[in-house]
Amino acid sequence: MTVGAEYQFTDKLSLGGNYNYVSGYDTREPGEGFQAKIYKVKGHGTLDLFGRYSFTDYAYVRFGVNNVLGEKYNLREDSHYAVPAPKQNYYAGFSYKF
Repeated sequence: MTVGAEYQFTDKLSLGGNYNYVSGYDTREPGEGFQAKIYKVKGHGTLDLFGRYSFTDYAYVRFGVNNVLGEKYNLREDSHYAVPAPKQNYYAGFSYKF
């Protein structure tokens, strides 16, 4: 589930954020015979902030931070291994329309 908001401060600047929540879930693994092992993965939430600044009607820069609070969670997980998500990441980009 994602909940977000964005506010246009001026004609040139907008800032916003999203809160992303993933509930806990069960993952199944092969067990003895036909029995599957069930492994519980806990839920997590992350806060992302972003913005956009327009230089002209044709050029703007966008920027943001994902996982601002540094929530530790795994992208994939079972009883044998886990793939940790990045603590935080930053991004910026420039766009120009022709």
